[in-house]
Amino acid sequence: MSSGTALHVCRACGGDQLQLFRQMPSLVGDHICRFYRCQACGSISDLGGKVLDYSAGEGSAELEASIHYYLEFGANLGFMTGLVQMLQSALPPHAGNRPRRFLDVGAGMGFCVDIARNLGCEAIGVEPSPRGAIGGTLLGVTILPQYLEDTDLAPGWFDCVLSTEVLEHVVAPDAFIGTLLRYLSADGVMLLTTPNASFVELPEESSTEIEQVFSAGHHQTLYTAQGLRSVLERQGAKQVKIGYYGGRSGRKHLVAVVARQEGLLLADVEQSLQRLQDGSGFRQYCEALIAQRRNGGNRDMVYWGATYRLFEHYVNSGSYRQAEPLAEELDEYLAHRGLSEERLLAWRPASLIEYSQQAPCFLGRYQYARAMLAMNHQADLPQAEHRFRVAGHVCAIEEGFPGNLYLGNLAEHARLHEAIALTRQGKTDQAVAIFDELITQRHSLPESIFKRAVLEKATAMLAAGQSIGAALSLVEAAAARYLPQYSEAQASFHQFLVALEKSIS
Repeated sequence: MSSGTALHVCRACGGDQLQLFRQMPSLVGDHICRFYRCQACGSISDLGGKVLDYSAGEGSAELEASIHYYLEFGANLGFMTGLVQMLQSALPPHAGNRPRRFLDVGAGMGFCVDIARNLGCEAIGVEPSPRGAIGGTLLGVTILPQYLEDTDLAPGWFDCVLSTEVLEHVVAPDAFIGTLLRYLSADGVMLLTTPNASFVELPEESSTEIEQVFSAGHHQTLYTAQGLRSVLERQGAKQVKIGYYGGRSGRKHLVAVVARQEGLLLADVEQSLQRLQDGSGFRQYCEALIAQRRNGGNRDMVYWGATYRLFEHYVNSGSYRQAEPLAEELDEYLAHRGLSEERLLAWRPASLIEYSQQAPCFLGRYQYARAMLAMNHQADLPQAEHRFRVAGHVCAIEEGFPGNLYLGNLAEHARLHEAIALTRQGKTDQAVAIFDELITQRHSLPESIFKRAVLEKATAMLAAGQSIGAALSLVEAAAARYLPQYSEAQASFHQFLVALEKSIS
């Protein structure tokens, strides 16, 4: 962390006591982003003055690749479905038979608009970037390719307004929030989400997720709950309830439910967010996307993305029988595209653009989940071994792209489970070689993977009758927790244990 001062004002609370908090290279340019923290509310702002033009980029290879990624993997449909349901449940009782009027500002490719429409709303989105028009066509929803203030929409018309992960991109939050509230009906409800500035100092969170929250070059301001409340109330919000969602701590994002009237909001935001976890709305929406496209004979990126997401959901929840027919269909799709195990193990795409042109962007995670299905349900250990090997290779490629396609050290998890599958087949030497490879990376791995590799290695050696080697591996792993990193003591201790094992043998 750096110290210092800057002659600026906090965008959130208006405070003038700012300190330089962090400097990071921009993800979308060659400049340095300087993030300042407000000493009053804790919000963090990039005050460098460089703002992206979100209406640019149409027709570029980068845009096409980002659309493949978003539709096939990146869009968090579970979170989106839950937010739309949460927003609807926060609305007061509705008189008359007309459908609710729903507005999504910063609609992206329009999934929330489509979800709201499926729930019976009269739904429309606003999105100035080229993604809006593309998504509107793919999903068959109305998305206006403009900024909200430039549309012909009527102020005060909408029962519910959603704006998710948009506020952090805005350099003038008061004007933006004021505009949102102007289009909300007097008895309507607005829901906002934005990254939580306090998240970046939580010790249990990974550096990758923290960098994702900063998104240098993209995000202008990270708000604390106090800072977000300040902006909302300054623009006339009469009732504001704020909760948290996401990350290991459950506090990666702020979720604010807002009303223009006092006493309108009755539901507890934290309890509503907890109910998002059941996944029922997510399953129904994925099933609807799949059915609509099957009936129309349109197996496009949206179709395969929904099929993959539903398959992964079933595997993660242990609903293996429901996952099997989806796995068969996805396997056929990958085979049709020529993505065999042999080809994938030799595959080296140089960029996300090249990757997305040759394979679906869920490929690595699919192979991992498919291997879990083979190992845990189908008792097909050879298939599990091979798929974990492919998953490890492909996930390492994906995790090497700038920005990282997803979080969680999945390449190392795949290698770990490849070794477990080898152990269960009695291939002890091959398994131990992989465990050793992971153990030597202990300083760059999550502790959970390191510990699992040590225990699984010892288990494999015990099963093979190598009890002394198993015991010594546990001793060495325990010692590694206390000896200095990369020290001569570690090397000497390892040599001592090797000599001891030989003398005992």
